[in-house]
Amino acid sequence: MKKFYFLLVAMMVSIAANAIDYYLIGGFNGWSLKQANCKFTDQGDGTYVLDFNGTLTPGFKINDGTWSNSNANFGGNGNLTVGQVYNLTVGGSSGNIGLAANIDNPHIVFNPTAKTLLITGQETEAELIYGLWGAFTSGTWSAVDLTEADGKWTASDVEVTYASAQFGIKEMDKATGSQTNWISAAGDNVIKEAGTFDLMIEGTNFSIATGTWSFVFDPEAMTLTVSGEGSGEDPDPVVDYTGWYLNVQGEFNNYQPSGVAFNADGTAVATELPIGTSVFELKIWNGSADSYLSNGKVLVPGETYSITGSSSTKMTIEGATEDEEYDVYYDAVNKTIRVEKSNSGDDPEIDYTTWYLNVFGPFNGWTNNGVAFSADGIGVHESLPIGDSVFQVKIWNGKSDVVMGTDEVVELDTPTLLKKNTGYEMKIANAVEGDIYNVTYDAVNCMLTVTKDPSSISVVEAENNVPAVYYNLQGMEVANPVNGLYIEKRGDKVRKVVIR
Repeated sequence: MKKFYFLLVAMMVSIAANAIDYYLIGGFNGWSLKQANCKFTDQGDGTYVLDFNGTLTPGFKINDGTWSNSNANFGGNGNLTVGQVYNLTVGGSSGNIGLAANIDNPHIVFNPTAKTLLITGQETEAELIYGLWGAFTSGTWSAVDLTEADGKWTASDVEVTYASAQFGIKEMDKATGSQTNWISAAGDNVIKEAGTFDLMIEGTNFSIATGTWSFVFDPEAMTLTVSGEGSGEDPDPVVDYTGWYLNVQGEFNNYQPSGVAFNADGTAVATELPIGTSVFELKIWNGSADSYLSNGKVLVPGETYSITGSSSTKMTIEGATEDEEYDVYYDAVNKTIRVEKSNSGDDPEIDYTTWYLNVFGPFNGWTNNGVAFSADGIGVHESLPIGDSVFQVKIWNGKSDVVMGTDEVVELDTPTLLKKNTGYEMKIANAVEGDIYNVTYDAVNCMLTVTKDPSSISVVEAENNVPAVYYNLQGMEVANPVNGLYIEKRGDKVRKVVIR
């Protein structure tokens, strides 16, 4: 009973520690994180509620108060209708949630499991205004006002003197001044002569040559017409790629990648990614903000593709098989992507002597000391009191940890294929509490084999009147053994026992 009580307390502490706080964030509050008046209240039934005192404007999201957890970043696609359930999208590339009108003092009900949002409140007509926002005369970004006439927004004789000038269009709520959307290039984003350019929300920032330019923005057609006299030269932004990171994310890693630093020339490569048949996209951190890139194509390994803007349609790899590993190359200067099958040349010699096998679960407090692999890629962990507990396998491959697993029950004495980065908690078929097992992992073929330790017993029974002497697994004598695995010496008999 005492053991169960402590386990229950541990579970409750764990659940409390993993609880997520959610916040409303958007143009209405300048995209400020973790504002107290924007925090949702957990209702205990899977829903979170916020009664916001103020005006909610178009262009907002719900997240955990950070931008680091893609699984806690909820957005949408299109406008929400007041009083109707709205289906959310989740992930690093989720779009902003739109509104057809502002909402005063909204009552907001959020369900992160069902990915739904319900907002009620008083609608007020939203009047939108627009302005250019860019680095036209220096590296510092500033506003250029646009004037409305007949539904189009214009600015004349804008001087561009900065050789690395970039800009986009801010959509703002007139009443509050809050930004509701960021509008930029949907395709060609380089302006060196007059022309008309297609726009999209959250596209690619424009680069523009030095000169004197006039702009006409048509929000209905989503186009920008540029006229005037420029240098005619390609804009030559001086980009410091120090601090830039390439992230490749998708279903294969639950949209939680580890960033790879860019080279000085604007190139980066992420290697040995188990993309397989998964969809994926790029997330580029440029030192100040993330941008999400995907051209929606089926990529042929070895071929180079343009990738100039974000897309709701993700990429896949032609001919890939499940969990197959690929290297992803990105060139930020030319805005291109290429994928190659990892180790597509001669298979490299792997030094398995730097690898370690870790097996852990509730049976050992989720901690474990790694056991070294042999040169042929075999790791063996013996005498583990797994019993009927769940467990996981983690491989240290000399560079990073890789969690292996399967969603199937592991049968004794039967090799089982494990998949990478799954996070599955496995169980052994027909196991009972106290059973001791040996776990063998074949790193070459990704196969796991579990066998029952021959000395496994689940109760301690006195076999005769000879007093027993107990030792821990390090060979040190223990006078008063408590719960755990020990070596028992009784007369001339030695065996492993579990004391409970």
